[in-house]
Amino acid sequence: MPPRLNIAEADAGLIVSWTVPSAGFVFEHNADLASDWTPVTDTPRLNFTRLQNEVLLPTTTGNGFYRLTSE
Repeated sequence: MPPRLNIAEADAGLIVSWTVPSAGFVFEHNADLASDWTPVTDTPRLNFTRLQNEVLLPTTTGNGFYRLTSE
């Protein structure tokens, strides 16, 4: 079972985070749930205080769906 994604508002967009260790999982994005999932190309940053991988996503208009899936 993949780690749970957490989403928080930030000044520059949204921070999506998940607990480490999470080796073997890929962070993916989909705009409409009807097309294929694509990997998010932003490299997660390790937050040592919270032991979380974090990705800052810019705020966009429209839908955005995210998931962690096994490789």
